[in-house]
Amino acid sequence: MNQHTPLSNIINKLQRKELLLKLEYDYEKETFRQQTEAMGIGRKVKRGMCWYPSEPLQGSGRGGQIKIQIP
Repeated sequence: MNQHTPLSNIINKLQRKELLLKLEYDYEKETFRQQTEAMGIGRKVKRGMCWYPSEPLQGSGRGGQIKIQIP
């Protein structure tokens, strides 16, 4: 009895797992987007998920870094 799995079978299984992982990632990414959009900017700021309002300052910082002012 042959105990070796054909390489094509292994590749097919890996491709299937890759597809399932991508589908899961896309679903979770879309769910997160919908939840954060429904949350509103005020709640995001309160939770520390974003800064609002913020504005870029003229010029740049050291090493080409961008400066942002957060009131």
